[in-house]
Amino acid sequence: MKNQDPVLEVLNKLASKTPDALHQKKSRVIDLFIENKLTDEMKDQKLREIQNDIGDLELQRIDAGSEVANKEQTIDSAVMFLTNADQFWNLGDLQVRKGIQDLIFPDGLYFSCSEGFGTATLSQSHQLIKKSPRTVT
Repeated sequence: MKNQDPVLEVLNKLASKTPDALHQKKSRVIDLFIENKLTDEMKDQKLREIQNDIGDLELQRIDAGSEVANKEQTIDSAVMFLTNADQFWNLGDLQVRKGIQDLIFPDGLYFSCSEGFGTATLSQSHQLIKKSPRTVT
């Protein structure tokens, strides 16, 4: 991941600190048990709860990573499509070509009998891709 969403960075930082807090809580439970302030049963129950919380956090972290990877794949596919729209156009039927045309030229194509085809407005996404040095592998 090259440029991560700032919101995701903050969430990842918070999530990475939470397991540390749980591990500290686990140490504290053991310390209380050693000091005879917790029974063996209470210690085991607390440790199970903490371990379950750690497992839940790990699953949430894995899910968040998968979600980011899926979004990156979607963006890469869109960039690949927009940078190779001509190839999709050549392979597509009339319905596909109409969809590509509407995507790239959202205001339609301009035609005047006296002037012929005019310069059409490109979609913002297509303009952005044209300016971007990013390449999809």
